Amino acid sequence: MWNFGLPYKLKQLIDLVAQRNYLFTYDGKQYGPLLHVEKAIVVYTRGSRFLEGTPIPPSRFDHQATYLDVWLQLVGVRDLRTVIVDNAWNRDRQESEVSLAKGKATLGRLVEWFLTSSRAAAMES
Repeated sequence: MWNFGLPYKLKQLIDLVAQRNYLFTYDGKQYGPLLHVEKAIVVYTRGSRFLEGTPIPPSRFDHQATYLDVWLQLVGVRDLRTVIVDNAWNRDRQESEVSLAKGKATLGRLVEWFLTSSRAAAMES
């Protein structure tokens, strides 16, 4: 996360490639995807812990995951899974290491899901 949103280079890339009739359609009434991506995994990292009831609740400050999730679905990702690693680096190194370890474990399970269902789909075709 960069200032509660996407790093500017990623946002710039999205702005350059996300053109109507290249990655999505719009007929004046609704949007439609032009890519056909079966699934994707996105990993979001944040330096602090985002919890409701704290000075930085995700409902007010998460402009990272909400934006990118909507964009990926807009262009055609059908099944999107996310891993959020809060508190990735702070003054309490041990707490950060625990957060990173949990994120890696979650990602490991999702990678297995991603590869298993991809192999099954490839075998069917």
